[in-house]
Amino acid sequence: MIGLSFSIAAPALSIKDNKRLVDVCELATMKIKGRMPLLEISGNDKICAPASVRRKARKLAMKDVQFDGSCLKSCQGGVVDKRFLEEFQKERECRVIVGDLIIKGLNANNTKLEKLRRIERIEKGSLVFQQNIGYESMLFLSNLEVISHPSSHEPALQIANNYGMKFIGLPSLKTVEAADEDRAIEIYTYEEMPKSEKRRLMDVANKREIFTLGRKNIDETHRVHEEYNNNALLGFLLTVFLGMVLMGAAAILLLTICRRERRRRHSEEGIPLRARSAPRHYRESLDSYPSASFEESNEFEQRSKATSVGKPKTTSYSRESAVD
Repeated sequence: MIGLSFSIAAPALSIKDNKRLVDVCELATMKIKGRMPLLEISGNDKICAPASVRRKARKLAMKDVQFDGSCLKSCQGGVVDKRFLEEFQKERECRVIVGDLIIKGLNANNTKLEKLRRIERIEKGSLVFQQNIGYESMLFLSNLEVISHPSSHEPALQIANNYGMKFIGLPSLKTVEAADEDRAIEIYTYEEMPKSEKRRLMDVANKREIFTLGRKNIDETHRVHEEYNNNALLGFLLTVFLGMVLMGAAAILLLTICRRERRRRHSEEGIPLRARSAPRHYRESLDSYPSASFEESNEFEQRSKATSVGKPKTTSYSRESAVD
């Protein structure tokens, strides 16, 4: 930080005839004391700086100071939504919009536009601010100085049908260019704007009448996707839900396959149901008996009946009857 103090009548700081000088951003951090004007700056054809530095230089010099805008980086315009704002945030040095900047159908509760504050110029395009809700002004474009769209017969600045708008709020705007100079600016408002706002913007429009109280007939714009603040959270929850559904379906499919495999094995073994359900020790005792033919079984049964006369009835089993 540099501090300078002089008591003579000449400006405290003089910057003259520097053909290669470009960066004068240090002016923003200087504290200069003395009589006004504090700055004499001329003959510097290539000096370039952001809007805040240019304003301070003009204030210190008490006159208009010519700056070269070639050092200001540019980026493409478009329809402002959350994706546009994210991309614009990545272009941290972008101060010039090339093409239209369309702000339409947004809600101040859902979409904050302060990221657009560093925009200083709109070239080869128009600024459209229509059908928005809750924005009291356009102070988020407080550094905008120039809107230039000389090839278009539409207004270069279009403001209409914005609920809750109380004043315009483009304090740095100095130039608006369009093919039709009589329609370079078009403003529709639901409320009467302050007289100071009207005078300032009419000066930009070369004293032409640009304000209309009421609603403009334009197609309604609905930006449904802007109503959600947590699209990432909704996407995560949807992913979890779909994952649970797929896991459940996989479990049901696996269970069905296991049941079919079990039934197939049982059918191949051919084991009767009653034999499978008999106690284990009983099945083991049956397996220890030697197998007998059909004739031997009948002879054994007849002898058993003959010897069982006059005795309490007992139950005899053969291997075949047990199995049946």
